[in-house]
Amino acid sequence: ANAEDWAKWDAAVEESSALLRETGVLSTDVAWPVQMGAELAVKAGEPERAKTAYEMALKQWMGLGHDEDVGKVMQAINALIED
Repeated sequence: ANAEDWAKWDAAVEESSALLRETGVLSTDVAWPVQMGAELAVKAGEPERAKTAYEMALKQWMGLGHDEDVGKVMQAINALIED
């Protein structure tokens, strides 16, 4: 997201989503960087990409039972929807 190479971003998100669906992996090592990527996408003016990444992070946090992080991500998604 920093390099604003959105084609690579899209490919990475698609591949990551597929792998997470296939493996069922739940990890803070996945959730946190994906959430940070979503925040970078918001700052770069890419709300749809941010929403996709936030949704990925949300699934991770929910699966891990991290209610506080679930709340933060849901607030961020709601802010995107309201804009």
